[in-house]
Amino acid sequence: MLIPQRGLTNLRVRFTDGLVDAKYAFPFWDREWRVKFLLLDLMGHPAEVVPAPVGRVTMNEIEAEAPRSAARPLVGEAPSRFAGMHHLDPAWVLRGMPGPSESLRLAILRTNLAGRAKAGTEKVHDAEFDERLDGLVWLVTKDRSFVTRRYGPGKLVFSDLR
Repeated sequence: MLIPQRGLTNLRVRFTDGLVDAKYAFPFWDREWRVKFLLLDLMGHPAEVVPAPVGRVTMNEIEAEAPRSAARPLVGEAPSRFAGMHHLDPAWVLRGMPGPSESLRLAILRTNLAGRAKAGTEKVHDAEFDERLDGLVWLVTKDRSFVTRRYGPGKLVFSDLR
């Protein structure tokens, strides 16, 4: 089962020793298409970073194989942690997230592939992950005619997206 980025909303995140509710979960992946961590935009709490992979993901729950203490506050992360990473935030919700410093916010926003285009015609529409959020399986684009295409590892170079 593939997990689309657009489906990672209104989630219950179940740790081995507790649970939290998240408005959004954003996997961050590297150039090898491996998810390194998730940024959780929590309901009623500051955003947190959780190491990947997680145990199991459905469209309304993330089951982490780690204790709650494995999550770290986003505000404590160095902006350099996001260098070389990518994520997809189609609604740009992280732009208005309270808490992080301006340098951290800019580092995160630079990694967003939303609205980027391949060869000027196909815009990034979604990202589809494996069920453990261990890796990006497909990057989904749509062109002006709403034709959908899926690109897997080796078929799309992130630096080609403008």
